[in-house]
Amino acid sequence: MRLCKKPSIEQQKDTAEKNLAERLALLKAEGWPPQRIQRDAKIRQFQAEKRQAIKRLAAIADAVALTAERAEIKARKLATPPDPPRSRKKAAPTAPRKTKPKRKPVESEA
Repeated sequence: MRLCKKPSIEQQKDTAEKNLAERLALLKAEGWPPQRIQRDAKIRQFQAEKRQAIKRLAAIADAVALTAERAEIKARKLATPPDPPRSRKKAAPTAPRKTKPKRKPVESEA
């Protein structure tokens, strides 16, 4: 999730909470029992919108934390001195490789 979308997602969450509170107040004023209120389609819709917005905000927070962690690792890596260059001297020669004996060409009878 992009960080630039965070304000709009927060606004969606606030709107869903406001709509949920208004709908709950309306249904309670009409005298609906609590079980029936929880089964109301609009109530469930507003609760779902709120849940989705919370999940999106959590994803954004995770992405921000991951970015900060990567930046910290990169800064640490740049702060440490680089390893000294390795010398490229050739190692002591080893025993010569054994070669396969060459095959004699097969003479064809014609």
